[in-house]
Amino acid sequence: MTRSSRAKRSATATTGHWLRIAGIIVAFLGLLVAAYMSWSEISGIPTSCPGGTEGAVGQPGAPAIDCGFVQNSAYARIVGIPVALLGFVGYLAILLLWIFQDRAAFLREYSHALIFGLALFGFLFSLYLTYAELFLIYAICTWCVASAILMTLVFVIATIRLVLFMRNPAI
Repeated sequence: MTRSSRAKRSATATTGHWLRIAGIIVAFLGLLVAAYMSWSEISGIPTSCPGGTEGAVGQPGAPAIDCGFVQNSAYARIVGIPVALLGFVGYLAILLLWIFQDRAAFLREYSHALIFGLALFGFLFSLYLTYAELFLIYAICTWCVASAILMTLVFVIATIRLVLFMRNPAI
């Protein structure tokens, strides 16, 4: 192995390490957002909605920012389970996989693909929910937008890490 190829392997491993740390941080932030939304949903206490606007909530045109309206819409539950709770479980699974991926042979081998799959599902589901907010509910939830942005970042990081892993399984 030449000095150049060793340097490239080392750079890839370092990049993979920093991306893993970034992924852990972003997934943790997503977990906090989903925990707050889940707590609000389960306890029945309304969420504080940063940037909330007064206006024609639920009317076509410029959607109003109203977390309560979004949280009480038909799109806020799937089979009776709050979407925020599903997000909490998703972020928790991704976070735990990233934290423990070096601890077991199975996770060393498959965690990159598992994280990518979960992140892809979360990203696509976030796109669907954002579509629902903009074009079906006509209201936007600030916390939902924050979660969608965080899941997008998790997806991007997971994709890059999967590509790096496929090139160099040592990361």
